[in-house]
This record gives sequence, C-alpha cells and structure tokens, in this order.
Amino acid sequence: MTSEQWQQIKSTFEAALSQPAEKRNQYVHSLCQGNSELEAEVTALLVAHDSAGAFLQAPAAAVIGYFPADGFPRTLKAGEVIAGRFEILRFLNSGGMGEVYEALDRELREHIALKTIRPEIASSPAVLERFKREVKQARGISHPNVCRVYDLFNHVTTSGQTIWFLTMELLRGQSLAEWLRGQGPIKPKEALELVRQMVAGLAAAHRLEIVHRDFKTGNVMLVDDGPGKLRAVVTDFGLALNIREAGGVPATAGSGTPDYMAPEQLRGEQVGFAADQFALGVIMCEMLTGHRPKRAGDYRVLPRDQRLSHRWVAVLRRCLQDRPQDRFANIADVISILDTQKRVKARWWISAAAVSLLTAGFLASMAIEKSGDLIQGPKQITGDTDLSTDPSLSRDGKMLAYISDRAGGGRSDVWVQHLLGTDPPVRVGTEATPDKPINISPDGSLVAFRSDREGGGIYLANTMTQELAWNDPKMVIQGERLLVSGGRDPKFSPDGKSVLYWTGDRDESVASGQLYVIPVTGGSPVRLAANFKDARYGIWSPDGKYVLFTGCIDLTHRLANCWEWWATSLDGSRVADTGALKLLRNQKIALQDDAVGAWHGETGTVLFSGISDDKTSLWELDLSFRDLHAAGPAKQLTLGNTRDVTPSLAANGTLAYGHLVGALHIWRIEHASPPSSAPIRITDDAGIDGFPYISHNGHWLAYSRGSRDSRHIEIRNLQSGSVSLVQQSNPDEISPVIDDSGKTLVFEGRGGQDAGIFAVVLGSPPRKLCSRCNNPTGWFDGARAVFYREGIPSSIKMADLNTGKSTAVLEANGMSLGNANWSAENQYLLFTASAASGKNQIFAAHFSSSTSKIAGKWIPITDEMEWSDRPRWSGDGKTVFYISNRDHFHCVWGQRFNPELGKPEGAPFHIKGYHDLRISPVLVVWQTFGFSVAGDSIYLNPGEENQTIWVGNLKRPTRLDFLNPFR
Repeated sequence: MTSEQWQQIKSTFEAALSQPAEKRNQYVHSLCQGNSELEAEVTALLVAHDSAGAFLQAPAAAVIGYFPADGFPRTLKAGEVIAGRFEILRFLNSGGMGEVYEALDRELREHIALKTIRPEIASSPAVLERFKREVKQARGISHPNVCRVYDLFNHVTTSGQTIWFLTMELLRGQSLAEWLRGQGPIKPKEALELVRQMVAGLAAAHRLEIVHRDFKTGNVMLVDDGPGKLRAVVTDFGLALNIREAGGVPATAGSGTPDYMAPEQLRGEQVGFAADQFALGVIMCEMLTGHRPKRAGDYRVLPRDQRLSHRWVAVLRRCLQDRPQDRFANIADVISILDTQKRVKARWWISAAAVSLLTAGFLASMAIEKSGDLIQGPKQITGDTDLSTDPSLSRDGKMLAYISDRAGGGRSDVWVQHLLGTDPPVRVGTEATPDKPINISPDGSLVAFRSDREGGGIYLANTMTQELAWNDPKMVIQGERLLVSGGRDPKFSPDGKSVLYWTGDRDESVASGQLYVIPVTGGSPVRLAANFKDARYGIWSPDGKYVLFTGCIDLTHRLANCWEWWATSLDGSRVADTGALKLLRNQKIALQDDAVGAWHGETGTVLFSGISDDKTSLWELDLSFRDLHAAGPAKQLTLGNTRDVTPSLAANGTLAYGHLVGALHIWRIEHASPPSSAPIRITDDAGIDGFPYISHNGHWLAYSRGSRDSRHIEIRNLQSGSVSLVQQSNPDEISPVIDDSGKTLVFEGRGGQDAGIFAVVLGSPPRKLCSRCNNPTGWFDGARAVFYREGIPSSIKMADLNTGKSTAVLEANGMSLGNANWSAENQYLLFTASAASGKNQIFAAHFSSSTSKIAGKWIPITDEMEWSDRPRWSGDGKTVFYISNRDHFHCVWGQRFNPELGKPEGAPFHIKGYHDLRISPVLVVWQTFGFSVAGDSIYLNPGEENQTIWVGNLKRPTRLDFLNPFR
C-alpha cells in the first residue's frame, strides 16, 4: 500500500465514521464511486473499528496502516505467563491495534486488562512513542472517572519474537457508544449524573494541563458501580496533549475523530481545554437526543428535540461555539449551570454559614486549609529574554537581589533593584559568575553569594558604595570580599550580623555537609549540629534563635532516605526532629529546591517550592517555634500552572519567586578531542532524561526518563533509532549501565523497601545484586562485573554478575570514593576522592583484569585546588574526559594519559564551555547528571532553563474568603 492509497483510505474511513452505523456501508459505496478495492479496504477497517469495542479505544486511523481483526491466530493462550508476571486468563477482544486479554497480575494479585500491540505496528518507532505517550499522560491522572493505565511492557517469546503490551484497569461494561446503540437516548436526569462524572474526569486531566483531544462516546466506558448505578470512565489518552510541554505547538490537523473535533482542531490550529468542552457538547447532544449536532460550516446545529430543556440547550450552544473563547471558561462550569439543586444548596450554605461560623470560631481554621492562588498582585520584574534566578528580598521588602544574564555576553551577575520608585536595576560587579542561591542582608546593604574562584567560597558584595549608581544604569557597584572559603548557600541572620552556610559535596548521595555560622566581619566560624552525619541547607528563624536545616544524624540507609528537617538552637542546647519531610512524603509532595524559602510568621510557617502531581507550586507548612514540630497538611499557595520556585519572603508579606521553564535532554559531543564539534541533541521530546550511559561500542544508549521518584529506563539503538522500554520492576529506576550486546543491563532501583542495584538480561526478571548500595558506574572485564558505590563515607565495590558476589575495590579512611570507570585498553581505573570539604579530585590506579586488585599509588589526574567529577576513559584509554570548574564554570575538559608511563601528559584541554547558565550541568540535580563516553564521543544531560522573577504579596485568608469559598 502506497502512502497516497493509505491517505485515501484513511480520509474515506473518517468520513464514514461521521454517519450512523446503519448507513455507513451505503455511504462508503457512494464515496468510492466504483473503486471496489478502496471500498473493500474501508469496509474491513470499519469492521476492525467496530470490533475494537470497549477495550481497544484507540481509533484505528490514528496509526500507520491497519490490520483486520479476523483471520489472525490468537497471540497468547490462557495459562501463559508473560514478562514473568502476567498470567493470561481469557481472550476478550481484538481489533485494528491488537488483542485484549484479561490477565492476573501475580505481583499485585489483581485482574487487569492486557492490551497487545501487533508486531507489525510495534515495529514502528512512531507508534511505540504514541503508546509511551498514552502511558505517561494517563498514568499521571489519578481519578475514579479516568481509566488507570499502569505501564508499557515487552515480552520475548521462546521463538525470539518481541510482544509489546499495555496493562490497564479492567473495566467491565460497555462503551457509551455501545450503550446508546443498544438503549437509545438517556433521560436528562440520568444523563446529568454521567455528564457530571465525565466532567470530573476531564477536569482532573485539565488540572495537569492535559487536553484529551479525542473525547467521544467510544472513549467513555460505563461500568457497574453498585445497584442501579453506572460509573463513567474516560479512556484513551493516546492523542492527548500536554499544553505546558507542547509550548503552544498547534495540533496536527485531523488528529482525533472528526464528528467530535472542535473547529480549531479540524483546522490544525492551537488546541486548548476548550476543545474537550466542544467534544463534551457533541456527546451530551448525542446522549439526550440520539443524534450528534449537524455541521453547518464551522458551526453546529442542534436537533429539534423536546427532551432538550432551555437549560440544556443553553449549555450545549455555549459548548459548541465556533470560537474557543466563547465557550465556558472552565469545563466545570457546565455542571454549575445544569445542576440547579447544587446551586440552591450553595446559596443556602453561604447564608447559613455567615451566621454559624462566626459564632463557632471555625473561621480561622477553615481559612487555613483553603488552597488556591494566594499571591496578590503578582508582577513580573525581569524580562522574558533574560535568565534571572534566585530572588532575595531585604527585610522591609523594598530591595531585591537576584542573579541575571541581562547584561549580555553569556555572563551572569548579581543585580540589585529598588521595588519602590523607578530606579533601574544595578549590577554588582563580580570577577566570576556567582553560584546560586544568593542572599541579601536585612537592611539591603550587602549581598552574599558563592563563587568558585580560587577554590570556591562565600563573598560579600556591597550594594551601597555608590548612591549615584541608582541613577546611572551603566554604572557597576564595586566592593566585595571573601568571607569564608569553601562555603555554600549563605543566609544572613535576622540582625544582619552573622552568615549561616554549609560546606561539603553538593552531590546529595555523599554525606559531607557541615553547618556553620560566621560573623559578617569575619573570624572563626562556629559549627552547628556537629554530631550529625550530614547537615546542609540552613535557614534562620525570624528571631534568630533557631536554625532549620536538612540533616541526617545516624546514617543507616542512603542519605536521601535519612534526611529530615531538623531545628537547633545556636548553642546546641535544643535540637529537634521536626518530622516535616515525613509529613510531605505522606502527602506525596517532593521538594523542588532543597533549601527552604523562609521560616516565618508569629507561630512558625515554612515556605518552600514543592512538586505534587507533576505540578511545581509554592507551599506552606506549619512548623511551630514553640515545639519545633511540623503539623500538616501543607497548603498550596499557587495553582501550579507554571513552575514556581525559589521563594523569598519579606517581613511585610512581599513575596519574590521565580517562574521556571526548563528541560533535561541528552546531548552528544562528537570527536571530543580538539577540535571538538558542537553538541547534538539526542533526545528532544517532553520527557525528563537523566543518567545517560553509552555502551563501549557506541551502539546502545540507556537512560532514565521521568520525574523524581518515578523514573523508568529506556534503551535507544543509535544505529536504527528504535527505542525500547525496559520492563519496570521498581517505581524509580536510575543509573543504567548497558553492555555491548544491548541485552544485559544493571541499574539502581530506589522505590520503597526494595532498594538496591539490580541486574537483568532483557526479557527476564531482574535479580538484586546488593541492597545497601548505589550508583553503578561501569563494567569490568566486558560485562563480567560492575562497579558501584557503598557506605558513608563511600567505598568502591564490584559485583560479579555470574556469582552475585561483591568485593571491595577501594576504601579510604574519611574520604568518599566513587565514579569508578575502567579501561580494558590500558588496565587503569579512574575514580574520584572527596574529603569533608566536598572538593572532588580525580585519580587513576592500575587495576589488572588478571588480578582484580589495585596496584601501585594513586595517580592524580586533576589538581587538588579544582573541583572535578565524572571521569571517563576514551575508547583507546589514552584520554580522560571529565567535568571541572577550573575556569569557575562547570565545563567539559580532557587530559591526555600515557598508559606506558602511567601518568598524565601535557596540560588539560578545554572541550565544551558552559558559561551561559541557560544550558549548563550546574542546572541539574547533580545525582541526575550523567556523563558517558564511547570512543571520543561524550554523552551528557545538561539542564536547559529560562526563568523570570515575579513579586507579589502573600495573601492571608479573610472573612470574605471564608464566607464565599467560590470566589
């Protein structure tokens, strides 16, 4: 079949779908005009579409080609166990996409629907990407009126054939389309309840900025929900569009089912939530009258039907408006208009509550729990074309400091700006790009920041030395000094006399954090929480009596599991576990930024940026100054329509924060030996990609995709371009290491209690190599063994894949060792050593495959005064590639190595500079950053970011907010 023939079949098929089922064959016959081959193909496609029924929701025309349901043997048999987990119970249905079975998930002991994808279809990378997108979109929506899609798996049969399949919620019932064909129109009262449920399911998707784009009666299941009750379940998110990730990209013309598509979708224009509302209008009309509204150009005409009351007609006409802006502002408004009983109850509740709540003292407690956008008068302070980050407010809220590249030239500097009046922002001159975050003193006279110059440390810059600078935008304020070497994340005390900071490795898998306070005038720092294994990210209480920090006091598990927010008095006489992080984990909120934005208020409240349901918002959590204990739940301050990060709060309620737009993709630097070529982006979809690892032969790229605590592993064949999804065995799978065959994989699993390092031969169940271990980094002797890290301080170990036995490779008292990378070509092992100061240094040591032991002294590859990380051998074993801040930025460097002499040769050479903070490794949570080499090509995942700064006022709930919760 040629592309032109397929397009003709597809267009004829889609046109036939717009007709009633009993008229389709006659309609097709008239369209084909004697072309018997075309008529036969379209008729077969209609049969496949109808036989798909309730389970194969994906429209057959949405894929490349089709395959009739009849004449194919069943792929799976009852009693067969696939992927080592799913027992086939019975065949349910088949259609154009594949087959559906009822299966038993042996791990969860529950019945699920298992939807296979025909091998001919699954062989297309585009189709597999569509199914991956369906899994990603639907899995993020947790709602009783949305079908739960669990995951995408593959299974290799004994004959070597790979079967791809989806697992999803087993829905026992009929589609709404089947129901209407068999039962006819639905009475308005019963229809309202079903519409209410469909709206609830779509609203759940819209809150995640997901537009369904193919909402129709065939994609709504009606399942038994108790005696005389039906539950409407929205299915099939294969054509869904994430508005935030799409960035306003127009929809593909023709995507969806024509009779239900909004005019803007049919025209291939930008599609928003209003498109689903239009489809809902078509469905409601079909439910009530048995007919879809007729087309009249871009407009729809409602059938004349006595069952349509004035209220239903008004709602349908509003939903079916040609222009999206003329429809309802929110799909939930459909129910608020239709449900008269709910409207009466709402009016009664407001009037009754106005009396009862004022007397019951219930007003304040209810207002505290109220969620929503509580930022009044938000105003954008920095330009869209600038990368501006890490706002910090003076105590009175009149002065703002931040980091920005607004001066141009790829350089980022500290800027200060008066928020009252019209004075322009002023640049505080620095010799090197400051590391974030920065902090302004309470009176606005000083800014503290970290710079990596001269080994790194905290500097103080004077903002007031030249008053004339406020009237001259070209003038640069001068005057700065080193306060303390090695410090990070400075925070001024409320009286401005001291600075709180921490030292150590920013790699969050290394317990090296130590917390200090030092006078602004300099002198000897005083260590806080000295008995903690790790203490970092400190912030002051408003009265300066306590410090809140992230700490681990007794490390028995990996650092991330040990961390909690602790509070300590300055003299150490009072130390308390606040229980805050445990509370946030129970509420399924992950921190966007590790540092707290503010600890404020009369009784104690923590302000921070958090991620919930893949939305990044500003949150508050009550944390009492009296008992130093957190009390939930956390309250959401912003709605999460943008990524709101790095909040800073002044005493008068002025709030500054960042709107962040970012991405994390994998890039390749080819021929990294000078002259190196410009990086090439390897992954470019909406996924968040981390931990890239390239096989030694350069054929297989493995990486983790997903958000924090929920990542899966994908393998990309760089020769064919095909992508396969590794069967998921753990909720969070990271740090993959793949061999040259592309079949043996080692990875770290972090989910739940079953954490550790696992090995898997693709197609077989994974097996655990070790429990209290992490960060596999590379192979030894082919794929016989794998290097990994264990313990605090960490040592380097090696696990034999054949025997499962682990052996110690390198240990050093008081130092954390990691990043082991071995070269078969030169028999040397690369690794990093980090002391408590957090300054990594790269070494090499001879490590023969015949002895499997370190021989001789450690050979320094990088200077002890610079920070360097992620060392990797070139394919010939004669060059070390790595990340270093030797030029005060996180850049890619290389160092020649002479294996015969066992030492470096010549000076380090620069490969790729990341001086523009719009794309840089420093933007990545460091443990997520991957750096891998095949031959002389480097694979890495620098962060891409743009951010603007906004200022508003943190709104406190009022009586009016409480008395009218529908505001």
